[in-house]
Amino acid sequence: MAAAWTGSRALAFMNSSVGRVTAGSASDPLVLFGAPLLLACLALLACYVPALQSMRIDPVIALREE
Repeated sequence: MAAAWTGSRALAFMNSSVGRVTAGSASDPLVLFGAPLLLACLALLACYVPALQSMRIDPVIALREE
């Protein structure tokens, strides 16, 4: 998160249009903590749904078919 903050400050310094966009949101805690939290929740959901489907299969039947 420190690298993201530093990177946004560096981009804002190099380009004035980036500076206008990130001026209000670069230090916003909702953005800094919310975006990674949202991505982590989506990744867990993406792993959980196939795992549920895999748990419904009987292991003996799955091994015999292989």
